[in-house]
Amino acid sequence: MARPSRKLELSILRDRVEMIDVDDGRGVVFPFPLEENAGVVARAFPPGRLRRKDGGLTIYASAFLGVVDMFSCPVLITASDVAVAGDTPHTRLFKVKKVSLVRLSTAEPSDKDKAFAEVLLGILESGGLFFSYEIDAFISCQQAAEQGPNADDYFWWSKNLVRGLPPPCRDMAVKLSYGFVGTSRMYTVEGREFFLTVVSRRARKRPGTRYLTRGADFHGEVANFAETEQIVWDPKQPEKFTSFRIIRGSIPIFWRQSNGIAKPEPELDLNTFSSRVAFTSHFKRLASTYGEVLAISLVNLHGSESRLAIGFEDHMSLDAGLCEPPPRLIAFDFHAKTKEGRYEQGLEELKEMLREDMRRQQVFSKAAGTRQVGVFRVNCVDCLDRTGVVQGMISRTMLVLQIYMVCGSAQTELVEDSEFAFKRIWADNADSISKQYSGTGALKTDFTRTGKRSTRGMLEDGVKSVMRIYFKNFVDGGRQDCLDALCGYGQALNLPVQRNNGHGFMKDVSRITPGGEKHSVLVELQDDSLVVSNAQSILYEYPRMGLVSWEKINSSSSPRLRLIYRTREDTTPATTPLLLQFPSNGGGLREKFARSLVSWSQPGVAPLFGATYRVRMMATSKDQLQIPTDLGETDVLCTALWKNKDVDSRLGPVPTGFEQQEFILVHSTSYISVLARKKVIPVISNVQEASNGQAWALSLNISGVEVCFIFTKLAKPTDLPLALRGLKIGRSGYDISAQFDYIYIGGLVHGADWPDSAFRSMGNGYLSKTTRKGFFILRGCLSDLPYTTDDKQEASSTDEQTSVLFEENIQGRPAPSISTQDVVRCTVRIRGLECEGVSHPPSVDSNVPLRTYVKIDSDYAKTPGRTRTVDRATSSPRWDMETLEVGLVESCRKEMDDCILLGQLVLSTPILGDTPCGYFSLRLSQRGKFEAQILHASKGVGKIRGVLETEFEFVDPALAGLPLSEGVTMSKRGNSSSKKVSNLFGKMSTYIAGQSSSDPFSRSVTRALSQPRIDSQLEQSTQRLALEGPEKDDYPADLLGL
Repeated sequence: MARPSRKLELSILRDRVEMIDVDDGRGVVFPFPLEENAGVVARAFPPGRLRRKDGGLTIYASAFLGVVDMFSCPVLITASDVAVAGDTPHTRLFKVKKVSLVRLSTAEPSDKDKAFAEVLLGILESGGLFFSYEIDAFISCQQAAEQGPNADDYFWWSKNLVRGLPPPCRDMAVKLSYGFVGTSRMYTVEGREFFLTVVSRRARKRPGTRYLTRGADFHGEVANFAETEQIVWDPKQPEKFTSFRIIRGSIPIFWRQSNGIAKPEPELDLNTFSSRVAFTSHFKRLASTYGEVLAISLVNLHGSESRLAIGFEDHMSLDAGLCEPPPRLIAFDFHAKTKEGRYEQGLEELKEMLREDMRRQQVFSKAAGTRQVGVFRVNCVDCLDRTGVVQGMISRTMLVLQIYMVCGSAQTELVEDSEFAFKRIWADNADSISKQYSGTGALKTDFTRTGKRSTRGMLEDGVKSVMRIYFKNFVDGGRQDCLDALCGYGQALNLPVQRNNGHGFMKDVSRITPGGEKHSVLVELQDDSLVVSNAQSILYEYPRMGLVSWEKINSSSSPRLRLIYRTREDTTPATTPLLLQFPSNGGGLREKFARSLVSWSQPGVAPLFGATYRVRMMATSKDQLQIPTDLGETDVLCTALWKNKDVDSRLGPVPTGFEQQEFILVHSTSYISVLARKKVIPVISNVQEASNGQAWALSLNISGVEVCFIFTKLAKPTDLPLALRGLKIGRSGYDISAQFDYIYIGGLVHGADWPDSAFRSMGNGYLSKTTRKGFFILRGCLSDLPYTTDDKQEASSTDEQTSVLFEENIQGRPAPSISTQDVVRCTVRIRGLECEGVSHPPSVDSNVPLRTYVKIDSDYAKTPGRTRTVDRATSSPRWDMETLEVGLVESCRKEMDDCILLGQLVLSTPILGDTPCGYFSLRLSQRGKFEAQILHASKGVGKIRGVLETEFEFVDPALAGLPLSEGVTMSKRGNSSSKKVSNLFGKMSTYIAGQSSSDPFSRSVTRALSQPRIDSQLEQSTQRLALEGPEKDDYPADLLGL
């Protein structure tokens, strides 16, 4: 196999760049692309076939790193200066110091090119990129010995930079790792010499910056994942070496930190089932690579971090058994254990907890015939500061065994200078990893360097914390875009991208980043991929056939759509999930996009929609219960716990043995859990949870039908409205009792003793039912949706501690699609509106003058409709002389009849502003006169009457989907976080921006012009890039592939 080139000569000519290996004569020609966004073309030449030409600009490089697409053209990346980073028993490692960017174009670089290149150079010249000319530096010693060329390339960080090159060209490039390398000569007190090398390798998958990349993705890849290898070796006998590996990575569940300027609180994201898939995928990969995994979580067990700690523990208890060997978890509250100056005592306590595992895991030594059989996986929130301290402590303990195996002496104590060198190299490692992820060095490194915390160290930590706030709000967005492009998650291209073949486009929509920022994007459905491009022209592609599921989210003020994609290893990775936000009145636009996307993608899950699903709810006093044998055809099972919990866990009652009954845990929170059969899982989405201390709620979408389960414990039945108040779940701005297609409120009234009963009407739109021992169930639905129940009394209980509250069937809706016939445009008109018996809100003084209006919205609405505001002198406001109008998006006629209109009765007060005081719903098929209950917290607060009229107009079926692309343009990028802190950091931002070079391409070329035989004047060299070159080639044109 050919090795990378050590010395390269690049000739920049009028229409191409020729690159020749000075040592062996291999060559590559890179012709300039003839079209914008055409990508790179390369042609390799065997030694001696490509001869250097006179003319043009010649530069030299120490390594070829690869090619990256920029906005106007591809760019060759070469290392113009490298330095020794460290040594291993097998090779010398070099780090990239200076980089040259060679554009495959004669045109002047655009401002976007310059800005992108400035960030790119900051990453490439950070000192964290290293490589070897002889071996693959991204493979650990143990993997290289045991797997050889079959070892995986998980830490080959620059793989995407050479992905599109033919093999001979690819062989000339070095294989970069990203992280840290350090080597130190050390001595024991007996005078025995050895070398210590520490190598950290960051994963290329799920790259990103602090706050913008957190937790896991759907493939089980986690943020800030890095493997650190500690190698001890004898310089006189390099074959005598040992290595010890330890890893770090974000907590492998779905979570984010997206709100707040300084330090936002962690938030759990998505549902338990989705996190379980990511969790198990992550630990299965670790088990296959390292063997037994011991996870050490250092997050706080109290405060805002505790939700991460509890979530980690819950998933470990659920899913550890699915991995072989099963991982284990030690939850160690670092801050609590080391507070008040107890650093040494706290770490000593942790060391004792790990001592047996350190003995069992061993280290790798080929000479001694031992192998490391497990790995410590250390994390805190960022996997930086606390993680670095603990990894250094564990590695220092394992160093004793490594010294013994290499030096052959029981005396393993180090001399003072070597002890200091060990601390320095591990502190440098912590700083390097921290700078790459957060922009600053690690905190608490004063302890790593000296073994003690100091006042100076704490002051330095304060400065670093302030700088991290700056990076979060002003720098990390650009760094994230650049990392995405480098690792293949995005591309930098000029827009608009004229590749669309008529599948549709959408603008005026935002992409929500994992950090919560809103970026205006253009979305296009192209032949083979969904393309999302932002105002910085960073382009993200999602494979057409990779759509797994979609979720309509209404929990914010604007409708959102979450798309989940799956990609293969050999394709461009997708940043998933993709979260899109539509304008505040964009429910109809979202519906159109969902139809177009699903019809175009044709996901395998689509045919599963539209079936009938059987739902059951049970109440139990046991944290775990044997799953009932009479489940029969039950598809979705909700279990609720009615007694106080014995342990602090996020998990509600989870039936034992549910996997054997082909059930999967969808989500669980404190006192309530939802499970579903495996066949139903693909049609379940948008799982949310809420709690106010008195009631616990879980909502989910089952085949397009919104369902909400609630459980509460009451002193008396009349306390129910109070218990439901404050439950924030589902649609933003809507009461929990009047927005879901089906809502089930189960509960226990302490001390009540009523007999089992059948469902009966309560007069407020709800049906109620009681069971023995004080249990009750309320069932509500929007606009009289079908209700089918067996209501079998004999199935009302399974044992003395468990009661079945209800069981019934729900009819699912078909997947979104573009109909080919009977497509109509509908206009809804409601006239003669009047309310009756509307009660006065308890939170508003009865003496305050009230004004009120009615608002109507729908997921199909182009814009919501509302009445004028009228004085509300009585409990019966009227709008009998007014017609409210709502326009709906083009849909098939049958779909229109099933459309739900959601109404709000809104109070307008001089102090509180506009406040909804009641909610109602109408089905479009209820044409003519109607009367509906107005609800608030499940309590009837009045009635509303009127006349509903519809006007249908048959239209072209194509109007039901997205319009075709016609060269659209992008608006400027919106960044809400930057706006919030612009006043705080404006001067700092201006100052730092002022220190940057205006032309990073010129800067990088200037560095390369260090050879004495090349003109060093920047202006002249830049002109020659475009003007000079040979007048005639003296080798066949067909060899160039031009």
